[in-house]
Amino acid sequence: GDEDIVPLAEEVLAAIERDARALAASVATVVDSLRGSLDTSACDTVAHLDVHLEAAQTVHGAARTAVREASGLVSEVMRVSQEATRLTTLATQVRETRRALEQFEHVANRHLPPTTSLFAGFRV
Repeated sequence: GDEDIVPLAEEVLAAIERDARALAASVATVVDSLRGSLDTSACDTVAHLDVHLEAAQTVHGAARTAVREASGLVSEVMRVSQEATRLTTLATQVRETRRALEQFEHVANRHLPPTTSLFAGFRV
């Protein structure tokens, strides 16, 4: 039992203690460095997320504006389409009235003396 244990010299114990303290200091430095890196990384992540949030809010606002403007444009197109339909109806009525007037003029002119024209100088 006890005879197998070799006593260590004071210098060896002092060297082991020095190496252990140096190792502990190195571990503490690495841990502090990691803590600083994690803090920096966390701050960068938060800043990155803030930028993404701001960008998402900007895109959302732009999309809402675009939808609102598109809706107004669709309403305006529908209104113009209705007006165009009314104008087409009016144009058809004008053409029909003109044809009827031309027919009336033709019939009336057949019954007037040759030098007289019912609608001379009048054109639609």
